[in-house]
Order: sequence, then C-alpha cells, then structure tokens
Amino acid sequence: MATSDDSGNFYIRNLATGTYDVAPILDPMESYSPLSVSTTVSPGTTIDIGTFTVSGALGTRSGTIKNSNLPVTSGALILVSTATLAATPAAIVASSSPAQGVIYAASSLADGTYSVGVRGSTSTTYNVSAYIPVITGSGVTITTKTYSGVSVTVNGETTLNIAIP
Repeated sequence: MATSDDSGNFYIRNLATGTYDVAPILDPMESYSPLSVSTTVSPGTTIDIGTFTVSGALGTRSGTIKNSNLPVTSGALILVSTATLAATPAAIVASSSPAQGVIYAASSLADGTYSVGVRGSTSTTYNVSAYIPVITGSGVTITTKTYSGVSVTVNGETTLNIAIP
C-alpha cells in the first residue's frame, strides 16, 4: 500500500518480483480511470505505471442570503445534510455523533454570500437550513429557512439563493 504525495505521485519500495495489479482506493463517490494497471516487477528496476485520472466526489452549494432583499451581513449558519435538520441546530456530542447523519456546514460572508462543500451525487438529495440572525430594536432573533430535495452536482457549483421573510 502507498499514499500519494502533494503532486499525486506514489512510490512502493522493496516489492518482491512478480506481476501486480495497481488501483487507487478512493471515496466510494469518486471515480477514476483506468480501473487498474498491471505491471511486472523485476529486481533492481523502477517502474512508471502511468497516470490515474481521479474525478472528485465533492460539489459546491452556494448562493446569497438576503433579508428584505438586502444582503445578510451579520453572518448566517448554513447546514446541509441528508438527515432532517431541526429549527434549532442540534448539539453534536461525541458519544452520539457516529449515529447521526453527516452535516456539512459553513457561515455566510459579510457580503451575504455563502459556499458549502458537499458530497455531490446524481441520486442523493439534501436538506438545507439557514439560521439567519435578525437584528431588531429589542435584540437578536434567529430565523430559520429550510429547503428539502436539494441536489448537488459532482465537481460543480449549484446555486440556492436564500431570502427571508
């Protein structure tokens, strides 16, 4: 087994002579080609097996967040998950987190935009919740805006603009 370096190269040293099939081990949502490369190792030689082309599994869900048609500049919490998202974000406790669904999270920027890296899929849809602070004369309240059935494409950027009220 070998791990690739920052430039994508990998090295396996001191292999016994023989024929080997080489293939990457990736996230199940990633794809690659070719599926494997067969090569023969001889004593004292260095072998270049060529290149595997890997297509990533992540896509991006991005957009704007507006309140009364003005950008939300105070920052909003954006959660994306296949699990149901509550009106108030649930506490994540280490002892129970393995049993919960994956939650991707980001905060919006001061210009009212956001971007969340999410595992892309042609068949999986997500729930998206925005927890938006609304500042009034009497304090701050959190307004929640939720969407369901939201898709995210692999290696692409999908836009969802969020507006309240």
